[in-house]
Formats: sequence, structure tokens, C-alpha cells
Amino acid sequence: MGVLSNIKLSREEYDYLVNKAHFFDYGSEAHIIRDGDYVMKLFRKNFGHELVNDDEIESIRENKHQKIIILHGMKTFDNEFRPLATYSYNGKFVGYKGKYLDLPNLGDISLNKEEKIHYLKLIRNKLALFHELGIVYGDVKFDNILIDTANRGKIIFVDIDNMKVLDHQIDMPNSFATDFLRKYGFVDKTLDSYMMNFLTIEQLINECFTYDYEDILNMLEVGFIPLEVDCKKNKKLIREMVYVTEKYSGQYLIDNL
Repeated sequence: MGVLSNIKLSREEYDYLVNKAHFFDYGSEAHIIRDGDYVMKLFRKNFGHELVNDDEIESIRENKHQKIIILHGMKTFDNEFRPLATYSYNGKFVGYKGKYLDLPNLGDISLNKEEKIHYLKLIRNKLALFHELGIVYGDVKFDNILIDTANRGKIIFVDIDNMKVLDHQIDMPNSFATDFLRKYGFVDKTLDSYMMNFLTIEQLINECFTYDYEDILNMLEVGFIPLEVDCKKNKKLIREMVYVTEKYSGQYLIDNL
């Protein structure tokens, strides 16, 4: 893939983008800025982490930078959204550039239950391909998953810096991942299956809106299981997900449908 190019931002450019671009989309850790055919992910100064010191910030910065470099050079990273360049300010990595994809995410499309199951299986297959490359996707949720409906439902993941890539760890786990890490204490492909299983339940449990993690967990704790996943194997797997009585096996609910 060649050397990953770097775009140096001036002080004026950086200050404007970080402090004044309030009309751009931004999340807890970064601004997401459309730039013609491309999109910029420009990180907040604390990378979305509260109460972190300067050394911790620099550790997060270097971890993300190394992951972006590795993904750029990984020819087998089959994901249409991938790093095309980095951004730096004052000699430090502050963000990266990718192709803008005018595609809906999983939550934008009106799907019946059969179609949801179809796309969930495609997402599960994509995660398995990542695992073969030493990648664990750190934020499996509907708005991070784009669906190319015109291309046989091709699955594309965004937020690609928030992954475990080889020895470089996830930076900012979502609520699903945080609970898993607190219970089981490790990051491998079973973390993806844990988040994927909650996504599966979230997608199949409702028709009109989404539930958050705590809502789903509370439902599962009282024995509410969507009919689509209600079978003997999945009941056992859900018990593993909810109660810390044994090591989570890492199986997928979607595989038993």
C-alpha cells in the first residue's frame, strides 16, 4: 500500500476544526468532518477520556497512530473504509482520513425480521474475517455498521481506530465491551461475539426504536428473550452473557437461528 501520507495542519486550521467547528458531527472522542469525497476523524484533545494525565493521552495517541499505520499497510483488510492519510498538528498525530461513503447504517434501513437476520449473519461473517487478521472490532453497534444495499448488502465498518489490532488494544470500549471486560478481563474474539450478541437482540427485540445496553440486560435478567433467538442453545449462551458463573464461550446467537 506504500507509506501512509501525513497532512500537517496549521495552528489556525487545527484550532478552527477542534474548537469552532460546532456545526460538524462529533462524538465523545472525535469530530467527524466531511471534506468532499473524504471524511476526517479529528480527535478531541483528551480523546474523549475524562481525568487522564498527559502521559495517558500520549499513550492513547501512539496506540491509535500505530493501529492506523498497520491497517493502511494491511492488504487483506477488506473494508471499504480504511485509512488514506493521517493528520498531524505540532508534530503529533491528531486524526486520520478515509473515503466518504454515502451509505445508510444498520439503524437507518427499514427491515423486516428476515432481512435483519440476513444482515446480522453478514456482520458476523465480517467479524470472523477480521479475527483472521488479528483484529477485534471494539464498538459493535448499529450506527458503526454501514450497509451497501446496492452491492449485495456489503458490510462496512467505520470507527476503525477503536479496535484491537494485533498487539494494540481497544482505546475506548463501548458499554457492551466495558461490562464484558469487567466480568471476564480479556480482549479477544469473544469480546466481538459478546457485543454482536447484544446487537442481535437489540435488532430483533423491536420494530420502531433501539434499546440501550442496560435495557437489554435488564430484560435478559428477568428471562425475556426474543422469540427469534429463543432456543436451548441460545438460552444457555444468554445465561453466560448475563451471569458470571462460567467463562463466556464466545458463541454467536445468530449461528443458532
